[in-house]
Amino acid sequence: MTALHPDVHFYYPLAVRDRATGVGYSPLSTGLPGNYVWTVKTQALLSANGFPCRLMESMPEEGIIVTHREFLANSMVPNSKQLFVCIVADHRRHPFAQLHMVQNAQDPMLARLSPSWPAGFVPHWTESRLIPRDSDRGRMLKNVSYFGLPARLAPQLRGDRFHALMRSHGYNFRIVPRDRWNDYSDTDAVLAVRSFAALPYHKFPPSKLYNSWLARVPALLGSESAYQGASQRARLLRGPQH
Repeated sequence: MTALHPDVHFYYPLAVRDRATGVGYSPLSTGLPGNYVWTVKTQALLSANGFPCRLMESMPEEGIIVTHREFLANSMVPNSKQLFVCIVADHRRHPFAQLHMVQNAQDPMLARLSPSWPAGFVPHWTESRLIPRDSDRGRMLKNVSYFGLPARLAPQLRGDRFHALMRSHGYNFRIVPRDRWNDYSDTDAVLAVRSFAALPYHKFPPSKLYNSWLARVPALLGSESAYQGASQRARLLRGPQH
């Protein structure tokens, strides 16, 4: 007897806009926002690996519907044939989604599980087509880079005063534009601090740390819970050091 499986849909309403502006979809696209990465990229990679799922630009009337929190208005309520899987990302839970997915293993939503609002942890994708640091740079420490949205960098690190201070010590600090977030070839160190206060930022993933590891670049980061958790898991995987 053949088992019946519900349809799995990834809901991405911006497909209409993207088609009008000529944006092409690729699981290896770089520098794109989280709502694209969690939906379009995930669906493309799952489909390429044989998992049956579809990308939808309009809300399906039934099935398992996986989508980013930005695409689920608070007023959207699943009907009896819909199961909403809400990718919370750095937002708050949806009031009616049956399942939430978070990108930080330290997110308090995981510690406050309830039958009505279950949550699970799924790691965020690392940057596609990542270009590691050029090995010919050797021990050079000159270019210090921030890969991220300028508004999420600590205010003390954004201004001309800090840039001038770095130059006075022989360093070149730059905020890398989004279309080059995959290119670490001339970066000697990453600096990414949201705040110098001891804030956990439970909603954010450890992506900047993972990307730095893959690019073979040391990272100077804040005390965020995602970075602390990722470092602890890495030490466990390495095992005892002799």
